[in-house]
Amino acid sequence: MKPYLFLLLPLFCAQILCSQETYRDGFLPKWLTEEEKLRLHEIDHDREATDPPAQPSRNIAEFEPMSGALIRYPLGIPYSLVALLSETVEVVTIVADDNLKIAA
Repeated sequence: MKPYLFLLLPLFCAQILCSQETYRDGFLPKWLTEEEKLRLHEIDHDREATDPPAQPSRNIAEFEPMSGALIRYPLGIPYSLVALLSETVEVVTIVADDNLKIAA
């Protein structure tokens, strides 16, 4: 037997162990468990169709230049960076509620 085959043996054993129906804490299976199979009817139960976006709409390509920055408050970045961003692009800040809004 070739010596490299012994290196592949642990991989085959791991595949066999992972393909079993039981799983240990911390390791979720890639397949549906028996409990999940019994609850398939609940999928999309609470969802409603939403209106389509306003037309015309298009997806933005990853290579297109940035036209804005979206940040959250409280900021996790320095104010100087926000000031620098605001000189070149539109900066939109997301706040938790109306009490945190600042009149611009």
